[in-house]
Amino acid sequence: MGTSAGVSFEKLQNGKLEGNVIYGYWTNLNNKPIKRAYFGDTVRFNILLSPFVSTGDLLSLQFYEKDWMNDTRLGSAKKVSIRGSVVQYDFKIRGDWDNMIEGTGEKGEEIEAYCEVTYKDKAVDLAYQDNQVLKVYRKHKVLLVFFHGGPFGRGQIKGKSNDDTGYTGVIYNHIMKYAKSKGHETVGAIIAPAALEKYGVSTGYDFIIQNYRPGYEIIIYGYSYGGDNAVNLAERIDASNLPVDTMVIVDSTDGPLHQISVDTSVPDNVGYTLNIYQTKASGGSSKSGKNSDNPNSSEGSSSDGFSNSPASRGYPHTAEGRNKVDNINATSPDVTHGNIQQKKFDTIISIFKKRIDEYKYPK
Repeated sequence: MGTSAGVSFEKLQNGKLEGNVIYGYWTNLNNKPIKRAYFGDTVRFNILLSPFVSTGDLLSLQFYEKDWMNDTRLGSAKKVSIRGSVVQYDFKIRGDWDNMIEGTGEKGEEIEAYCEVTYKDKAVDLAYQDNQVLKVYRKHKVLLVFFHGGPFGRGQIKGKSNDDTGYTGVIYNHIMKYAKSKGHETVGAIIAPAALEKYGVSTGYDFIIQNYRPGYEIIIYGYSYGGDNAVNLAERIDASNLPVDTMVIVDSTDGPLHQISVDTSVPDNVGYTLNIYQTKASGGSSKSGKNSDNPNSSEGSSSDGFSNSPASRGYPHTAEGRNKVDNINATSPDVTHGNIQQKKFDTIISIFKKRIDEYKYPK
């Protein structure tokens, strides 16, 4: 690494140009100054030179991860030709460099990058001070698996989020849009449960295994018959030692089976569970339309709940370990099994947003 510290920006502002390499700073590719980036990004390092350097000469750039013990090289040294008073180099932050993270940041998810610049055999560390380094974070990634109601979907992933998915699809689209608006990488699926739960659960499991990477925030949602699929999926991935950050269950039921097959015990790999239910043992109303109260008409005749079944109601859930389960009894004269997602929409959305905003990459 360099044997001398770069000339400070304050000295530059005061007109005290010292040395040939004066100052280094980070920007995005639109030349806007930045202080943070994410693994996988390409950023720009800018080097301000004195008027005394020679056009056509070469600078050697070696990027490092700053560590309190031993700084680590980020790739190999690069040669850049001088073409003016400011030299710019576009630097690719490799995704696999995140293995350098050792939990030293606020959330244990960052490295700090600076650049050693060599000109005519003299090296200087630029953007090296704590307020100048580029902090590089793991990108927050969200993996969504949603189950709508009804046992007639053959356990398959819906081709479109609004393809007979009813209000489950509305909630899914809202959360997907919110996560993306926060700059998070997001992947998800809505699954139509089958009469035998193993098919929908296997589809959800395969989707998670194919898409999960360490540190992903897994979110599971299940309404009506899909609520029990959600719990069973959490149990299935627990066997693979995968954590579920958040699970939301809404009026989980098996309809005419009178809760014989419903699992109300949440496995301890789930960090937080919100269970919303109502106790009026009946189905939806006779209204029609995709957003109506009727479970069959709101989600499609093949996809949602048990219309007017005397057993279409939810129950409290319990935690198997030290994980947290919040039960909300939403029973009221105007809440039915068919419209409970609409009636508790704000509660569902707010808890999802809160969990996404507060997610911390596991150390």
